[in-house]
Amino acid sequence: MNPDYRIEQFNGINELGVFKKSEWVSEGDSLKNSSEALNELSQSTKSELDFLVNQRKEGRKNSNSKNIVDLIITFEYYKKSSILLLGYSIEMYLKAGLVCLHRYTVRDDFVELLRKKYSHNLSQVAQLLGIPLSSEEIKNLDRLKDLVLDEGRYPITPLSENEYISQVNKLNQEIWSVKQYKAWVELASKIEDFVRKIDTDSSNPVSFSRYQIDDDGYCVFRFGGNLPAYLLAKYSTEQKENGGNNPNSLIDLLIEKLPESITKSVISRYRNEIKVINLGKRK
Repeated sequence: MNPDYRIEQFNGINELGVFKKSEWVSEGDSLKNSSEALNELSQSTKSELDFLVNQRKEGRKNSNSKNIVDLIITFEYYKKSSILLLGYSIEMYLKAGLVCLHRYTVRDDFVELLRKKYSHNLSQVAQLLGIPLSSEEIKNLDRLKDLVLDEGRYPITPLSENEYISQVNKLNQEIWSVKQYKAWVELASKIEDFVRKIDTDSSNPVSFSRYQIDDDGYCVFRFGGNLPAYLLAKYSTEQKENGGNNPNSLIDLLIEKLPESITKSVISRYRNEIKVINLGKRK
């Protein structure tokens, strides 16, 4: 990024690349569709595998071990790839939501947060966006993260020689499960539907207010748009030196300095419900 572009605020709509919600959603759609296509291939491969296994049980000559092994390998890479792509699709949808949440913040701040704070933290981001998930859905999201980062893409890390086989069998049982894949697809669709409605719902319009703080700080207050009320703050050097770099001090400052307005009334009335994100805290 060139220096001027990096320090500009972005609006999340008339933008390019990572700063545009629709591009993240489009990537998510592509990955989700690819996942489902691979899953269909895995199921047809599984049907062929089951047919050969049954032939072998019946003692037919045209069913040999090599064909069966080849089909098992093909089935497993279809299934693993479909799960990885589904996990990545969910990450794309969630990051589309983060674009909305961080509208009117500085590009450089957002990019750093994407890389260092949000990264692959799927359930953390989903809860940050206020997506209503059950404990089971959060558990499934955390499991997808683990598969995307480790077991779904790398060889298993054995706990011991004796436990290795049981680890492989447990992972295969999960990966082969039609029921589990369906649960992950439904979760991806639920997150996608929620994210698409952020800042596009006429029955719940979004409001933004952006304020400069001293020479090198700023904050953005947003409410509505199907997200929780948020105050995104890049504390100034003076605030840090004076101990004012905390949510309560920032809200007190806004209530004291802002002219009478709807924004000031909302901040005053709902101050205990407003979530504050420190844009300078990257982990």
